[in-house]
Amino acid sequence: MNLVLLMEHSQKYAAQKMEQLLSTMEDAIHESNWYQVKAADKQLLALYTQLQSMPWFSSMKTEQDNLKARYADLIELVSQKQAAIKVQMQRHQEDKEGLLAYEKVQQGLSL
Repeated sequence: MNLVLLMEHSQKYAAQKMEQLLSTMEDAIHESNWYQVKAADKQLLALYTQLQSMPWFSSMKTEQDNLKARYADLIELVSQKQAAIKVQMQRHQEDKEGLLAYEKVQQGLSL
């Protein structure tokens, strides 16, 4: 009986820890804190790898599926953020080039 309780406790702890790391990663993505995203991702991978060696982890199919789905959503969110940053950088570069050209025209220099 104690073994069953220990297993249930371990499963609950694992599910909570995975959820905590996913939430930390999501918050960091929204804050564009890429170091924290990387750290949470690394911890999540380490936890998942460790849990795979536990005999009871295979019985957590629903939690594993949820983890994979949320992780895929977070990767998509990262991709969206990266695309938005790329657009901002391109606009910044175009604005910078435009300002430099305007300065040259104002100074009477040729482009």
